[in-house]
Amino acid sequence: MVVENKEIRLVASDLDGTLLDSEKRLPEGFLPLLEQLLARGVCFVAASGRQYFNMLEYFKTLGERIYFIAENGGVVYYRGRIVMARDMETELWQAVVADVAAKRAGRVILSGGKSAYAAAEDMKDENFARNVNRFFARATVVEKLEPAAFDDGICKVAVFAENASETLTYPALRHFSARANVVLSGPDWVDIMDLNVGKGNALSFIQEKLGIDREETMTFGDYLNDVSLLENSACSYAMKNAHPDLKKIAAAIAPGNDEGGVMKVLEQAFF
Repeated sequence: MVVENKEIRLVASDLDGTLLDSEKRLPEGFLPLLEQLLARGVCFVAASGRQYFNMLEYFKTLGERIYFIAENGGVVYYRGRIVMARDMETELWQAVVADVAAKRAGRVILSGGKSAYAAAEDMKDENFARNVNRFFARATVVEKLEPAAFDDGICKVAVFAENASETLTYPALRHFSARANVVLSGPDWVDIMDLNVGKGNALSFIQEKLGIDREETMTFGDYLNDVSLLENSACSYAMKNAHPDLKKIAAAIAPGNDEGGVMKVLEQAFF
């Protein structure tokens, strides 16, 4: 673990597998530490494939003072308001949904600005329903995933296949890569978004808004959807438990998520 605070003004961290432990908990004492960082004028960005409303639950009252990159970069929130959003073309997300069904490549949930949307038939699968409820604080069950079922823009198609995202879902859907950003978000999830959407682009938006460059930015991640996030900072950390390919592009390795790795690095860098 290499810790150097070169006038770091922004810290951005993924949640699952990174800031959160295996039981989906923040490290003990993290919120007081975050409050101290904010008091020092350091901007904190929570960056995840999760829905904003779900992410917000972790940060309590501090949620009004930090940025949220939600839906793997599809939406950026600050103080409860959307400050950047990039929806997919309707034809594109419909094509992805149809392809997933035809290839039996997983179960789909659509991420919108108002809610997430899942098909009633898919929600009969208890494991899928449990994961929807875990990662989406606002989810609406509809008969079919079609535009007529909801009045909302769709920024992401998330496909769930337990322990099969890398072997089943990604190979089945990567042909969309010429038209969309297709990323592995974890062992169970593949996310498909607009071609120009990703955590890195969302982080660039925040950096430009605040006048912060990559040399003043510290990032943490664990999976391949974090590649662009880490590439947008000079002080980048892959977790000890990270995907091997992410470790290759990180500047340093942090202790694992079950060791409170993000918190340990921040304590040594700032306090």
